[in-house]
Amino acid sequence: LNVSYNHIKDSEAYLLFWSIINNATLQELNISNNKITSLGARIIAEAIGRNTTLHKLDISFNNLCEDGAIAIGEYLRVNNTLQELDISSNKICNKGVESLAEALYVGTALKVLDISCNRITHEGLISFLDHIQVNTTLKTLIAKGNVITKTEMLLIDRYIKRVRIPPMSLHTSWTEVVLFYKQIAFKVNYVCFNMMLNCEMSIDNPEFAFCWFKYMQDLYYGCVLIGKCLKDSDTLQEFSLSDVIIEIPPEGIKEIINGLKVNTTLRKFDISNHTLSADGVTALSECLIHNNTLQELHVANARIFEHDFKLVVNTLRLNSTLRKLDITGNCCGYGDEAVSVSVSSYLKNNASLQELNLRNVFVDVFQMDTVMKALCVNATLQKLVISHNHICDATAEAISNCLQCNNTLKVLDVSHNSISNVGALKITDALRINTALQKLNISFNFLRDNSITRFSSCLKVNHTLRKLNLSSNEISSVGATQIAVEIIQSNTVLKHLDISRHKLSYEAVNTISNCLQNNTAIEKLSISECRIDVDGTKSIEKALNVNFTLQKLDVSVNKISDDGAAAISDYLKMNVTLQELNMSNTKVAILGAVKLADALKINKTLRKLNISYNLLTDDGVEAIANSLRNNNTLEKLDLSFTHTTINSAAKFADVIQANSGIRTLKLVQMIFIKDALTYNLTILDAMCKNNVIMKLNLPEDLSHEGRLKIFGKVRSINKERSKQGIHTFHTNVVVRWRKSYMYMY
Repeated sequence: LNVSYNHIKDSEAYLLFWSIINNATLQELNISNNKITSLGARIIAEAIGRNTTLHKLDISFNNLCEDGAIAIGEYLRVNNTLQELDISSNKICNKGVESLAEALYVGTALKVLDISCNRITHEGLISFLDHIQVNTTLKTLIAKGNVITKTEMLLIDRYIKRVRIPPMSLHTSWTEVVLFYKQIAFKVNYVCFNMMLNCEMSIDNPEFAFCWFKYMQDLYYGCVLIGKCLKDSDTLQEFSLSDVIIEIPPEGIKEIINGLKVNTTLRKFDISNHTLSADGVTALSECLIHNNTLQELHVANARIFEHDFKLVVNTLRLNSTLRKLDITGNCCGYGDEAVSVSVSSYLKNNASLQELNLRNVFVDVFQMDTVMKALCVNATLQKLVISHNHICDATAEAISNCLQCNNTLKVLDVSHNSISNVGALKITDALRINTALQKLNISFNFLRDNSITRFSSCLKVNHTLRKLNLSSNEISSVGATQIAVEIIQSNTVLKHLDISRHKLSYEAVNTISNCLQNNTAIEKLSISECRIDVDGTKSIEKALNVNFTLQKLDVSVNKISDDGAAAISDYLKMNVTLQELNMSNTKVAILGAVKLADALKINKTLRKLNISYNLLTDDGVEAIANSLRNNNTLEKLDLSFTHTTINSAAKFADVIQANSGIRTLKLVQMIFIKDALTYNLTILDAMCKNNVIMKLNLPEDLSHEGRLKIFGKVRSINKERSKQGIHTFHTNVVVRWRKSYMYMY
């Protein structure tokens, strides 16, 4: 009988009580992953005491705690049939384990006992082993994932060698097991976590696939373990909890930071999106004083307020190793002069920091001015992000002065502020003098045509700026024409230009196209959401036919339609330079998809194609799929939300088996696929013969049982890949299922 994942509570345990007692054939019972506490455990334990047929009981992933384990131990003494018992992940401490040990001492039929992922210390485990010296039935004891460090494991090993224990398989350490949660990978060896960002995704060991989620039920003790592992690790270089969707308690964060104090290998530490209490900030400050290896620190959105903010910044003055600092979204306090003075003093005296992210931190003009003045004398900072800070024209003057004096800053982001023409003119004047800045992001402000004229003239003098983002300002078709004539046609240095989210007329688009014909520098052009129609698309296509430098083009969220797609397809057939094309949400339908498919059969340079959010339907998607039989150069394909049904699954399954180029494939459809489980399993069956795809996005409208099946399928595929030494792949369905799984608790 399997009733796992059913939210069974103590009040419903009586139903199980009568089932266990009255059923004369029941041999296996699985009630894991429910909401049973010590009260329900006592009811079930009494039933076990009366039952004479049950051989296997799985009550893991509940909340039995110490009292529940004691109750089970008491009734185990009178049970002579139970052979396998799994009570892992139940927050059981040493006393609960002692009750089980006493039952084994008296004598039971138990052969396999799993007490993994509880709160058992090495003293509790040694006490347990002490009790079972006279037991002759227990063959396997699994005690992995408890509060036992590598040093304490050695004590247990010595005890086992010294004390005579009957032959038994004792599993107390995880050896070379790789687990993951989104971007966090756990490599476990004697419960030592090596967490590496952006590691390969691996779920090749089913026994440990849910380890992280077992710990997440007991967040604080999970953090204690991680803190101990940070102390012991001599190889760990990157640690990140920013993508963990469950809020880790502040006291848990403090335990992790305490582990960092004595760590001598960590280079990157990211605890963004989790609250840092006052004690946590104090611990972090002490850590920064003693740690001499940390190079990157990310504490974004950690709810650090005025006093604590100053404490962190003042501590940083004593640190000489930090290269990157991200304190996004923390509040330094309105009008708090002391905070900005602390930041300013840190920047003036610091000789190591190269990247600083102050996004959404300052809310006062004076504070921002103070920081910018400090940068005039700073000689190490290369990247500064000050977006979302309500910067106005008055602060823009301080930015201008900084750019004139500073010779090291290479990247400046002032997007999402309130800079108008007046402030923009001051910044452009500084660019005439500055010889260091290579990337400027001034998007989502209030720049108008007048400032564009000044930008164009200053770029004739400036020969260092490589990337310019002017998207989402108040530039009209007149300003866009100036950009075309003065920047696209004349400038020979600028590589990336973004003028998206502006209302451009056909004349402006045509001028941009004409100037693009003569440009030999721009490699990436973004004209997304600019109201470009079919005629504008055809004009761009003509320019692209004679342009041999453009590598990335973004024309998404425009009215390109099938005719425009046909024009772009004609270009792709002859193209030898374009590598990335974004045509998402451009009103392309079946005919346009067929034309693009014909182009893909011939094109050998395109690496990335995004045609999501279009009305391709099954016929259009199948045409794209068939084209991939002849194309092995396309690496990333996004067909999400293209009104596909289950009928296209077989086609893509065939393509996945034959194509050897695609690395990332996105087929997310959500609403339009009714039987998503069948669709996904069909695609995954084909993945058994594909050794190239690393990322696969599938429809997500699955039941919990459906996600379990997908998880099992992905696990088996990756297990086979690992045996062959092939890079494992991951899918959004598994990651999303893991998130929903954790939310259950």
